Amino acid sequence: MTDSPASLLADEIETVLRAIDGITEIYASAPLVETVASEVGAAALSVEKAPLVTVETDEEGISVTAVIGVNERCPAHETGRAAHDQIVGLLEGAPSPARVTVLIAMISN
Repeated sequence: MTDSPASLLADEIETVLRAIDGITEIYASAPLVETVASEVGAAALSVEKAPLVTVETDEEGISVTAVIGVNERCPAHETGRAAHDQIVGLLEGAPSPARVTVLIAMISN
């Protein structure tokens, strides 16, 4: 991982997500090809892996995508909403508008 503002924000978001009750896992949100390339590169070249949470900045603002696994203790939509709200709260005061997407990939017991 680099120390770019996007990767630092991705790390911070991952930390916040891991603290939310009901989230059991955070999955890579980058396309599979990018994820595999990052894993192979990290193993072969002793470099850090790409962040699990995707943070991109363009002329429209910040875009965040997180893919989570949740458990059945709380309804999945409530856990997803809590994750979304925590990310939005973290981005308050950002110089540009934010788009936040939280995908629920797995519900386990």
